[in-house]
Amino acid sequence: MNFNRKLTPNDQNNLKDDGFIILPNFIRKTNLDQMAKEIKPWLKKISFNNNFSSSIIGNNQWISHLGLCSQSAVDLALNENLINFLEEYFDENILLAEFSFQKKIIAEKKVIKWHADKGGGIAVFIFLTPISFETGATLFIPRTHKIKFDNDKYKTEGIAQYVDKLLTEKKINSSIQVSGGPGTVVMFNPNIWHALPAFSKAGREILWLKYIPTNINEEAVDHLYRQNLLSNLTKKQLQVFCVNQKMNKRGGLTQLGSQPFIGGQQINDFRMLVYYIRYLILSLFQKT
Repeated sequence: MNFNRKLTPNDQNNLKDDGFIILPNFIRKTNLDQMAKEIKPWLKKISFNNNFSSSIIGNNQWISHLGLCSQSAVDLALNENLINFLEEYFDENILLAEFSFQKKIIAEKKVIKWHADKGGGIAVFIFLTPISFETGATLFIPRTHKIKFDNDKYKTEGIAQYVDKLLTEKKINSSIQVSGGPGTVVMFNPNIWHALPAFSKAGREILWLKYIPTNINEEAVDHLYRQNLLSNLTKKQLQVFCVNQKMNKRGGLTQLGSQPFIGGQQINDFRMLVYYIRYLILSLFQKT
């Protein structure tokens, strides 16, 4: 059992009603320690164009395909209690659409303003480090996932739709900020209004997962994985991981500069190179 307790019908009701749930210290410490041990070597492998290692994009370091490096992360993402919980939520079979690792390598001086993400499903953040104001703690406004979008009130940029300031000011007093220690899990509807205040320290580490019902399978990435990490999975778990499934999924390994990223974003080769060079320069200063 990867979790300190089972997910319950009450958790499901809260997720449906509020649009998110926070489960403090939900993952067992032994699992967190093992994941950190498996992921750490991959953070030392950095390239600006290679999905087989980690990459630098903006102020973050990413491992886009955790199925290549961490058995513990695979077991966690395909936990049968979690699968059953989400299939009951959707009343449908599900797919694991995103399965990535993110580390904040540079502090964010700018606020990520109130927005809702495009697409369906349920996003899951699993924090491997303590959550604090200094390293970044997301804010949510409960029940805003039920508000329908109005083009006059939302500004679209990439995968996000930013909410008009006048609208958020009416609801901001009801906002809730994520808190908890390592192993805290946050599940949320991507359409809920959420924001990330500026923070002063780098180092936050999370697993970034997204589950979708099979009727929107075009949002699921074509995962890369090591076969030996899947050897003990059940048929059901393999289906959720999109193994041997004939579906319209987003590509996983493509040419330089055109690989789909979180939410299907396209990162061109020049930007990837600039991020990589900036990271190398910053690393030199950090060592001195």
